[in-house]
Amino acid sequence: MFFEITSTRHVDYLAVAAFHAEKHSFLLVAVLATIGIAIAGALFSYAEKLLTTTVGQRVMHDLRSMLYSVCSGSRSPITIRLRPAI
Repeated sequence: MFFEITSTRHVDYLAVAAFHAEKHSFLLVAVLATIGIAIAGALFSYAEKLLTTTVGQRVMHDLRSMLYSVCSGSRSPITIRLRPAI
C-alpha cells in the first residue's frame, strides 16, 4: 500500500496539486491583505477626520466663549493673560 501511494505518478500528481494550491492560497492571502489594508486605511482616515473636526470645534467654542466673556465685561482681559502656570 505504501508503495502505491508513493509511486512516481501519485507523487507527481500531489506535487502539482500542492503547487497549484499554494499558488492560489498565496494569491488569496494577497487579495485579502490588500482588501484589509484598504479597509483599515479608510477606517483610520475617518477616525482622523472625526478627531480633528471634534477637537477643532471644541477649541473654536472655547475661544468664542472666552472672547464673548471678555467682550461682555464678565471677565477682564488681564485675568486671561495672567493665568498661573501649572
